[in-house]
Amino acid sequence: MSAIRKLNQELNELILENINNVIKEKGFSIREIAKHLGIDYSMAWRILHGKRRLKPEHIAEIAYLTHRTPNDFFYAKD
Repeated sequence: MSAIRKLNQELNELILENINNVIKEKGFSIREIAKHLGIDYSMAWRILHGKRRLKPEHIAEIAYLTHRTPNDFFYAKD
């Protein structure tokens, strides 16, 4: 695996971890996230579990729903 590909994978994992933490903290269900994104439950589940590509518009919509900024998902929490 190239260094860039590995870095991209690590960033995606960090973003997903942060998104899932905020979703849990705010008490949203996958079904509620799916409805907000305009996709079905199974697609939302696959996205949130790293099985499908997380698109920038998904990040923006989840940030809006959870009253965060998209940038909040890009940084490791200490």
